[in-house]
Amino acid sequence: MRVRANLISRLVTINDVEAAALAAVDEAAIGRLLLDLLAVPSVTGSAAESEAQHVLAGHLERLDLDVDLWSMDLASLRAHPDFPGGEAPRTEAWGLVGCSRATGDGPTLILQGHVDVVPPGDVAQWDGDPFRPRAVGDVVHGRGACDMKAGVVAILAALAAIRAADARLRGQVSVHFVVSEEDGGLGAFGTIQRGHTGDACIITEPTSGALMVANGGALTFRIEVPGQATHGSTRYAGVSAIDAYLPIHAALARLETRRNADADPLMSGWKIPYPLSVGTVRAGDWASSVPDLLVAEGRLGVALGEDPAQARADLEACVAEACASDPWLRSHPAVVTWPGGQFASGRLPAAHPLAALVGDAHADVTRSARPAEQVRLTAVTCACTRERESRRCSTDPVTCGSPTARRSRCGSMRSSRWRGPWSWPPCGRSGDCPYGRCRERRGGTAWIPCSTPKPSNPPGAR
Repeated sequence: MRVRANLISRLVTINDVEAAALAAVDEAAIGRLLLDLLAVPSVTGSAAESEAQHVLAGHLERLDLDVDLWSMDLASLRAHPDFPGGEAPRTEAWGLVGCSRATGDGPTLILQGHVDVVPPGDVAQWDGDPFRPRAVGDVVHGRGACDMKAGVVAILAALAAIRAADARLRGQVSVHFVVSEEDGGLGAFGTIQRGHTGDACIITEPTSGALMVANGGALTFRIEVPGQATHGSTRYAGVSAIDAYLPIHAALARLETRRNADADPLMSGWKIPYPLSVGTVRAGDWASSVPDLLVAEGRLGVALGEDPAQARADLEACVAEACASDPWLRSHPAVVTWPGGQFASGRLPAAHPLAALVGDAHADVTRSARPAEQVRLTAVTCACTRERESRRCSTDPVTCGSPTARRSRCGSMRSSRWRGPWSWPPCGRSGDCPYGRCRERRGGTAWIPCSTPKPSNPPGAR
């Protein structure tokens, strides 16, 4: 039976199951869950980033998904030739995937979101604690509210609505919650290396309502420029690394112009489709000395369809040519390295049905026109491939033991029935509980439920 949807203005029909799923979306629960997740200070590379993964694993398990939660082998991933790089120091990284059970021969759709956030910066500029979220009217304030814990919650809400509607999927939905998105993409890379792949992917990043069908790439570079030190009173006897860098900086500006001269028409909406920017410049260690080293770090935009190796070669050739034209640098050339995040570009193939499906669904629910298809200048951290055999989620044991998550995990999520400190109900023993109240937080760190073995480090003692 087909029923006409009265929640949309244009002529659209949805079936009973779709209508039931829409009706099952619980906006109040979405708001509560978002506030809970924002209270986890999951800065990239921090202990709380691992905590967030364990919290979300509990939510996926309660949605009756097959959950794979594992500690990534950092040494192995960093040694891989395709390792995407990283900038934040870390001692661990946790992968998390939840899969619906395959009920047909349809495709596997990945819903992906990252759990890490950037540091809050100067907290004095915030109206309150950035990790004590608050709602003002219909706007939620807190670090990561937009980028992208709201998107993570949207994934959970969609799955909950599908489950409540008892929808039978033709294919499989696979949820990928990843770490380290902000500094290179280790989480997505490690997830793919574990064997979790799919046929298509929707990433719930903030887009201001646009439908992003392509993204430029971005490569982090470092340029070390030598000088010759001397005392400032005899600066003419030395060579300032700052002065030596200036012709290189001018050459980089010319390179940016050249690389953007013939951009893909899909990028026409951007003033500079593939920016090249220098973000940090460090030189000198004493005001009265001529600096003998300058280190500049920046970001090189990668064009749609361009091999990142070619983009690197372009910048390296640019620096080499600038050095060859300078008397000092000719014999003391600058050194280019690639220490941080290395993102390739990507795009949805033209006429792929996914764009129309997502666009129509957005229009139906929001009672508006289909969102415009645009290009994102920054890269995204997901790749879907069938080149390797896809690992199906299962209840196979996994080796888990996170010191920063403060719990030992020796089995799969489906057998552990762990609920996590952010959703555990009050124990009723708050008067004599050695941890105070079960749901109390100190400095953004969760107190452990009193039914859990006492950790080696007291809660909040970081």
